[in-house]
Amino acid sequence: MKEDTRLTPDSQYWRTVHGNEVDILVLEWCKLFAERRGKYGWRKVVPNSETFEQGLLIHLESSRAQFKTYVDSMKYHRDKFVAHLDDENAMYIPQFDLAWKATQFYFLQVTEELKKIAIVAEDDLSLQDYYATHFSEARVIYDRL
Repeated sequence: MKEDTRLTPDSQYWRTVHGNEVDILVLEWCKLFAERRGKYGWRKVVPNSETFEQGLLIHLESSRAQFKTYVDSMKYHRDKFVAHLDDENAMYIPQFDLAWKATQFYFLQVTEELKKIAIVAEDDLSLQDYYATHFSEARVIYDRL
């Protein structure tokens, strides 16, 4: 009997790919928002960290304490399941809506700074366009399955 090796949306291959994507998302997001002294953390990138943080919290419709709780949940996932595999009985993957909104804000702020020093042109970068393009690309692949 020949084994069916077609890639289907519920195949082990796609489960592994999606799991890897979640791991990378958490790792990279933590570089920007969870590492207070990290090389790529927003405090080291933006010119005025106080103004950035206030704008971020307004954009997220979040208090500092609520955002810290969210950051801690991302760090917990990173530390217990991505960077080190501890002996936890259950994995709870954080919701990524807040991560996406925070990343959008970060992207807008950084590109505005880059525009000021003429590193990028006015319309060179759009996170929404980038996302939409690659989402469409992925949709074509999934639709073929």
